[in-house]
Amino acid sequence: MARLQFDSLFTSNADGSIVARENIRIGGVTLPKDYVIQPGSVVGGIDLTQYKGHELEVVTDSGAFVITAIY
Repeated sequence: MARLQFDSLFTSNADGSIVARENIRIGGVTLPKDYVIQPGSVVGGIDLTQYKGHELEVVTDSGAFVITAIY
């Protein structure tokens, strides 16, 4: 398990959207690298765009970063 800064896994865009820098899994949903998430979109039960600047606890599994907690 590791804690990473949000910006290690996502790029923030001026329009408020974020882009996955790596394959990401959260809440059983896997997002491919370069997947764009718009503000207000719910993925795996949460709006990830609301957590910019937070730390993410992750593990790796089958080539994806699995988000297990948000701080």
